[in-house]
Amino acid sequence: MHAGWGFWPIFPLFWIGLLLFFGWGARRFLGARERYRKSFERPFNRFPDIDALEILRRRYALGEIDGMTFDHMRERLEGSARVHD
Repeated sequence: MHAGWGFWPIFPLFWIGLLLFFGWGARRFLGARERYRKSFERPFNRFPDIDALEILRRRYALGEIDGMTFDHMRERLEGSARVHD
């Protein structure tokens, strides 16, 4: 038989550590799901109180679209505004 303490004190620490690891992982996973779900609750419109032409101007000023795209989209917006008025 074995004499002395051996490794038996390590086994409870191993199981406690394993449980803590899985608890941490579950909490992290569920928290990520919650953050992911909340990201879709935000409104998609970054400029809620501004008309479409102003949004287009801001996108052009920020460099998101080039000049040709700006002119094309502006013409389409102005044309659709005349049709709906």
